[in-house]
Amino acid sequence: MLKIFLISYITLEFSNGLKLIYDKREKSDIFTFLVLVNSGSFNEEKGSEGLTHFLEHMLFDGNKEFSREELRKNFDNFGLYVNAFTREDYTAYFFSGPDKNFKEGIYLLYLMLFKSNFPDKEFEKEKGVVLQEMYQDRSREYNIVKEKVDSIIYKGTNYSHPVIGYENIIKNLK
Repeated sequence: MLKIFLISYITLEFSNGLKLIYDKREKSDIFTFLVLVNSGSFNEEKGSEGLTHFLEHMLFDGNKEFSREELRKNFDNFGLYVNAFTREDYTAYFFSGPDKNFKEGIYLLYLMLFKSNFPDKEFEKEKGVVLQEMYQDRSREYNIVKEKVDSIIYKGTNYSHPVIGYENIIKNLK
């Protein structure tokens, strides 16, 4: 039997460019809530390539109310999957889970995005995580080719550098 799910999106765009997208699946008690921030690697100046992606990682590392571990545990306790990704033109933060925990998810995401405290103890650890991700990405053929093609096609623009940035920039972050 073929099941068809109707998908309805609610999109809100604020004057500062922040976009919120809510995806509710018909006949399901699961939702996805996505926040798009109009800032990606394209917005980075020379010498700061990769900082948007690094910031994406740091927002998971604690805030005014919860440590990294407590934040993760809270999302888990509410049955919420949380993640993020950075692209050239935007960064997305999202969570999915049961309808009944919608408000809790929004509150936790709010703390991440607007009340992060960037703990010193997490900073060096996160540099290592991003560097490891960079090494893994650069060992895959698709990513190797994409970086080379982008550097040629978009030469002279911010689209020419990789979203994940450069090793020397991440290593030397203070």
